[in-house]
Amino acid sequence: MIGRIASRGINDIEKRFKKIKLLFIRKEWTDVDEMFFSFEPLPMRGKEYWFLLFTSPESKNGMQFMVTFGRYNMKKISINGKTISKKQFDDNSWRCALSAWYYNGKLNKIPTFASKVKIENNEIHATGKKFDFAFSGKYPEYKLNFSESGKEICNLKFSEAKNDRKYLVSEYFRGGLGFGNINLYLDFKGKLDGSDFKGRCYVQKVVITAPIPNVPWNWGRICFKDGSLFEFLQPYIALTKFKRKFSESARFYDAKTDKVHTFDKVDVLKFGRRKTQFLVHAKSETEEVTMMAGTCGLKKFKIGSIGALAYDEHLVNVSSFSFECMKKHISLDDLGNGVGLLEDGHGYVV
Repeated sequence: MIGRIASRGINDIEKRFKKIKLLFIRKEWTDVDEMFFSFEPLPMRGKEYWFLLFTSPESKNGMQFMVTFGRYNMKKISINGKTISKKQFDDNSWRCALSAWYYNGKLNKIPTFASKVKIENNEIHATGKKFDFAFSGKYPEYKLNFSESGKEICNLKFSEAKNDRKYLVSEYFRGGLGFGNINLYLDFKGKLDGSDFKGRCYVQKVVITAPIPNVPWNWGRICFKDGSLFEFLQPYIALTKFKRKFSESARFYDAKTDKVHTFDKVDVLKFGRRKTQFLVHAKSETEEVTMMAGTCGLKKFKIGSIGALAYDEHLVNVSSFSFECMKKHISLDDLGNGVGLLEDGHGYVV
């Protein structure tokens, strides 16, 4: 009996040592697909998630599709009122939270599911009681299929973006602790809800292996019919009436000149409740952008752990756009229809 207790104690120590070891050992990513098609060895409270956004400014009603899934290394977490417990299956797949929506004239919300996600041979396969999701391939040629209750919702094929940057990999790790992400910028075409669907997509994976808290933020990505893009990020700390911004940034890609303009100051203002409008203003020393966009669809997320985080995903149509640089001026008439996603995050969670 004493021998069994001693053996059990040694096993517990070895398990804890392995967990601690994971905090300081993390292999470097040698290519795009290696990071994207893998589960990371997460320390306690570490997290990783995938975010895929597809936007078609060429369509009459601004079609969009979004799917996101991920896992937290904690016993359980609450997402949109649904408790997701941590579990690794015998085939090395993991239980993750998955949610999606699509817009084709009206917003169709797909509830948050507890899903089984397996990654193998450059394929991500997620399954649940009512849905099936698959994403596979090698950069830049991928394919995606999403079905709900046996009905195909989305079927897409990808190719390298004709303009702008192709992908971006960022790592901020010290001894295995930190933050890393990969963003892929691709063109796509296929079907959404039975309709032709093509445009630009933003595919992202984020890994957080340190107790970095989420803070309030505004993030947006707008695609225009001529191929131009406007992206911005404004994280901030808000205490009562005090609001402190940090690391704010924005970029406008002008497809006609194939030139990127960057901005280091961003302001995002929100107006209205039933019909929400956003005013976004970004500027540098010599240039500035002003955009007005109205919400045509809304999906809300609530995440509970240590603290509580809520963020709203607004599908928006651009009603006004102005880029000014010296004597140059670009308006919405020059760019064509502008549609995209604007995130409005609130609260704090680790």
